[in-house]
Amino acid sequence: TTTRTTTRTTTRTTTRTTTRTTTRTTTRTTTTTTTTTKGTSVGAAVVRINCGGKAFTDSSGNAWSADAYFTGGLTATAAAGTVIAGTTTVNQQLYTTYRYMPAYLSTTLTYSIPLPAAGTYIVTMHFAQTDPTYQAVGTQVFNILFENVRVFTRLDIVSVAGYSTAYKMSLSVTTTDALLDISFRTVSGLGVPVVSGIEVNQPTGTGPTVSSSSTTTTTT
Repeated sequence: TTTRTTTRTTTRTTTRTTTRTTTRTTTRTTTTTTTTTKGTSVGAAVVRINCGGKAFTDSSGNAWSADAYFTGGLTATAAAGTVIAGTTTVNQQLYTTYRYMPAYLSTTLTYSIPLPAAGTYIVTMHFAQTDPTYQAVGTQVFNILFENVRVFTRLDIVSVAGYSTAYKMSLSVTTTDALLDISFRTVSGLGVPVVSGIEVNQPTGTGPTVSSSSTTTTTT
């Protein structure tokens, strides 16, 4: 009797470890070029005059000079406690003082404002009628001339804005020299010319072209 016992034990252990690390770095550079066309600067003010009043800084941070560059006329201030509608508390002082031309003076009220050069400018004039004598429509009417050319005929502040109310109007004017002449003329029998403020600005888009570049680098 033959007995054969066979025992086969097989042990197989396989360990596979795979580690893959991928690092991707991207660098992106963006260059932006801005081209600006400007005068002294875009829309820069040449002058701001507080007609009949003192120098001050308005609610937008703009500096106004005391009354200057005028010929003729007198100054006046609205009665104490006068409140001008249509403007801020800080800007009340622009409209409560003014220069005017009384009928008994034979001269013309004129502002001759120096400019950087001959050219085109934007002129903004500020008004407010605060004299009770002229609070009715039609009692104060006057003409305005730029460079000896009439640009506003029979302006009636109370008619267009109301009594004790801020009013401003702007227009473009071209000069042939470095001096802007603005004249105020009385319409016979209809009150006196008045003006509270004059602004002269460079129009947007005049002057030399200036380019500037900025570069931004982003790494991800």
